Amino acid sequence: MATPESIHRLLSVAATLLDHAASEIRDAKLAPVRENIERVGEALAEISELRQRVYEVAPELMPEYLKQPSEHSESNRLLTRYMFQASEYELAGDLESAVETFQEYITLEESAFHRDIAAGEIERLRNATGTTRPINQANAQRRRLRQPLGAFFTPLMKAPAPIVATGGCFCGAVRFRCGGTPRSVVQCHCGQCRRLSGAAFTTWVSFAKEALSLSGQASLSVFQATENVTRHFCKVCGSHVYTSDARFSNVVGVPAGAIEGELPAKPSAHYFVSHKAAWHTINDALPQFGGESGFEPQDA
Repeated sequence: MATPESIHRLLSVAATLLDHAASEIRDAKLAPVRENIERVGEALAEISELRQRVYEVAPELMPEYLKQPSEHSESNRLLTRYMFQASEYELAGDLESAVETFQEYITLEESAFHRDIAAGEIERLRNATGTTRPINQANAQRRRLRQPLGAFFTPLMKAPAPIVATGGCFCGAVRFRCGGTPRSVVQCHCGQCRRLSGAAFTTWVSFAKEALSLSGQASLSVFQATENVTRHFCKVCGSHVYTSDARFSNVVGVPAGAIEGELPAKPSAHYFVSHKAAWHTINDALPQFGGESGFEPQDA
């Protein structure tokens, strides 16, 4: 029977799949890239509107971060705009202009969190180009005059504020740092996560791959768990540090327990519930996904 809850679950799945599709279009350079991403963005905007309709009928389904405006709302908007501009230059092969875009952003932004994210992007781009060229003021002025972004980034503006998450393994041999807006916080009940963690499930916080930086990489051990999934552990203490999936090549997952301090958001869903431990009972009201794929909506 269709309910606001079931509609909300399906819309959440659709938004996640579309977000991954946009990333794959960008990475695969599926031409015309800009137009194709905008098409996905239009679909995401429609889903966002439908979610608002659901929240009007069932306000209890609205996530906490949407109930109260983020203190970083304006910073999110500005960073999103500049990231989109920089991505256009990067797709066109003009990495130096992409660097300049982030340099300009840093001069305008008051939030240290957001400046740190931009600095990380500059470092990534410079590693690819070796450029240290100062800002071209004429180009910067032209970029200031460009129009604001359209609907594609509306869902991002409503996401949790960008953060800088730090953490590491138990013994301290491997440390990580993730900057940016977390893609998701979810509970995974698959057999891999249960056996590798020794617990009923693993809570994963996902970030853009380029946002992850590591120290102590010599102490990392790699385990190819499946054809697609690669797990990264500390050789010294055995702690699970992060995981990657070839199907989602632009994202990495960090175990929540390895992150220091508060999480950026509360878990939003359970996945692979059909594979969960028989002795474990899920007592919360979060959306559940299972079936053979682990991603099919389930009745809680």
